[in-house]
Amino acid sequence: MDSSVGQTIERIKMQEQDNEVKLREKRELNNTMLAINRGIRDALTNISKLTKEYEQLTVTTAKLAHQLIVEQTRHSALIEQVDSCCKELEELRDKSNNGISSVWNKRSTLLETIHGVADKCDIWALLIKPSGSKIVPCKKEVQNTEPVIYDDSKLKHALERRNKAIAERNYLLSEPEVGEEFLRIKNALQYSMEIAANVL
Repeated sequence: MDSSVGQTIERIKMQEQDNEVKLREKRELNNTMLAINRGIRDALTNISKLTKEYEQLTVTTAKLAHQLIVEQTRHSALIEQVDSCCKELEELRDKSNNGISSVWNKRSTLLETIHGVADKCDIWALLIKPSGSKIVPCKKEVQNTEPVIYDDSKLKHALERRNKAIAERNYLLSEPEVGEEFLRIKNALQYSMEIAANVL
């Protein structure tokens, strides 16, 4: 009798232990399934976010590609415009140089003519405003039998004026190479060409 009761108690203990093990395994299985379900939900949420981000990135990439094409077109047009401006600037520089050279050549020719006339005659008398309104007729020279008296001061003054006129003529003849206006225009053209080269 006692042995059967003991066996029954042992069997009940074994069943309880088995039930506890099964209950513990069931709890672990439920926890594992909850963790897996939570991971799946998080993964689905991340997939949804990544899908939206991918769509946004696709739209942004398309916009950037379109903007790149527009900017490349503008860049090409700007380069063509700069090239055209450089060619036009080069033509204007050639025209300006030719015009300046022509002006200086005409000026030099005119100055040579003026100084040639000035060397041949005294034009100072022509530049002085006449004191009277009537033109005095030329009189025939009357031979003077009296001896001529030379004034050294007048002669010296006339020679000084002549030397000054010759020096001024020489300076004006060489002025196209060192004149302020010529150098200013030349420097302005050189500066414009440097700016155009830097833009390219």
